[in-house]
Amino acid sequence: MLPSRPLCAASSVVITSRCKPVIVPEVGVLDFLVEHGKWRDKSMAAKPAIIDTASGETLRYGELEARIHGCAHALHALGFRQGDVLAVHLHNCTEFIVAFLAVASLGGLTSPSNPAYVAEELARQIQDSGAKLLLSSTRYSKAVHGAMAELQAHDAQGSQALALTRVAFIEDADCFARAPSHAAPVPLVRPIDARRDVAVLPYSSGTTGRPKGVQLSHHNLVANVIQLNADPFARLAFDERDTLLGLLPLYHIYGMTVLMLGALAHRATLVLLPKFEPLTFFGAIEKHRVSVACLVPPLCLFLAKDPSVARADLSSLKYIYSGAAPLDAALELAVVERLGGRVRVRQVRVRHDGALAHRALADCP
Repeated sequence: MLPSRPLCAASSVVITSRCKPVIVPEVGVLDFLVEHGKWRDKSMAAKPAIIDTASGETLRYGELEARIHGCAHALHALGFRQGDVLAVHLHNCTEFIVAFLAVASLGGLTSPSNPAYVAEELARQIQDSGAKLLLSSTRYSKAVHGAMAELQAHDAQGSQALALTRVAFIEDADCFARAPSHAAPVPLVRPIDARRDVAVLPYSSGTTGRPKGVQLSHHNLVANVIQLNADPFARLAFDERDTLLGLLPLYHIYGMTVLMLGALAHRATLVLLPKFEPLTFFGAIEKHRVSVACLVPPLCLFLAKDPSVARADLSSLKYIYSGAAPLDAALELAVVERLGGRVRVRQVRVRHDGALAHRALADCP
């Protein structure tokens, strides 16, 4: 639960936006996605929601809600309750999304971590977040086992109590993130309070010290997804006709808000990549006709300068959104020219609290 006191005691000055007011429904994030995204419409049933390029799995909108409920029931059977925390130490994959939304439906919190973390860093976030369960992959087993050993040592010494009760790997046959589908949600002891119940606890990059947890409520997430396409003056231009490249890490607020939640709220198809490799990057765009790519400046530099770009078919791309760091106008124009002038490149900025801003550097017709 968020604290009852005001989060900021400082006086404020209201600056009126040119954009229309955004009306934010008072609902949990999963209910919002199902309703806003019209997941239950028959016309949506066969449309791919998530394409996992690493596993080859395609999860369609007609299957997605039941898959999330199945995960929620499996979590509930493990004793996971409202207010509990699930630590997720994963690359981009279907299980990340299913578990994230299942936890949200239970009134719990997801605390995602960078899969590049070493054991000490992972242990610190698990301990600080008070995670009850950890979801990871065997490819990170060294860091996971090292973190567990460190946490158990502190627990044995009595210096820190260990809240973690179970570690699950997505490769396990009985992993809750791969549980059989279920038609009904898990009944809650009390309804989710969208404004006060925390849905996700991402950690800052630690530029001014150790990484710190940022409490984001269901209302925070819903508000920031709505603003993506809320106004023609300042919108991210994608909808149900688009396919988005899911390369940016979902543990980061940019990938979490714009890619994962934004795509599913607007009935787009999300093509997941676990990491950047030129051949898989080009292959995903070509095979799935990706129309929107959310990138970072180093990837824009790659598109502008690397010789291999000339051999790839990137004709399906309509928009590139660059974020996480500034993108200078010269590099932006170089990308546009390299891709034949047919793509629009825009810069976005997403803070750790989920707030989004963007501007068009060069809107090429």
